[in-house]
Amino acid sequence: MSDEHGDNELSTAGYWDGVWSGDIRLRLPSPYIVATRNLQRLLRRYVRPGHRFLEIGCAPGKILAWAASDRQAEVSGLDYSAPGLATSKRLFDALHLSGDLRCEDLGQTTFPRASFDIVYSSGLIEHFADPRTVVRQHLDLVKPGGMAVITVPDYSGIYGVLQRYFDTAILGIHNLDIMSVGAMQDLVAREDYESVRAYRFGRNAAPRSA
Repeated sequence: MSDEHGDNELSTAGYWDGVWSGDIRLRLPSPYIVATRNLQRLLRRYVRPGHRFLEIGCAPGKILAWAASDRQAEVSGLDYSAPGLATSKRLFDALHLSGDLRCEDLGQTTFPRASFDIVYSSGLIEHFADPRTVVRQHLDLVKPGGMAVITVPDYSGIYGVLQRYFDTAILGIHNLDIMSVGAMQDLVAREDYESVRAYRFGRNAAPRSA
């Protein structure tokens, strides 16, 4: 998202190009990864066959491919990393899936506003010093009656302790201040939308509203 967001970013396009420069297994996500199962369980609540589903920061395409295959959604993907988008396209080709995949900056996307039933991102907005503009850009792409589903990792508890022990440097490209229910809720002007909910979700976290 470099062109539009500039100094607001805690990571860079070059960083993500490096992350996605390697090969991946050209298959659907492994059912043995807990984090992946958590995301799938969350998305099954909302994504229905025929829904127009957009993933922002879609590389390497695994969850997007799952949404097309398992949920029979009409999928689109957006990523500003050219290697990441290329990897996503290779995955879709290998699985014989169709999707509208675009290598673009979110702030300059050619996807029309108000055109998706579900706009989703995972592990994206916490890479911005102030994610409110990025969240608003998610919501601008949601059509009336649709929904944005935005998830971030939670480094406020045991996972943060482990991350500091094994790889402290990676925390520097994450906005740790938004990793709470209240902080996530405050990223949206609640009066502008019918419903705004934030809750913890995962194997060891029961959902609860703010």
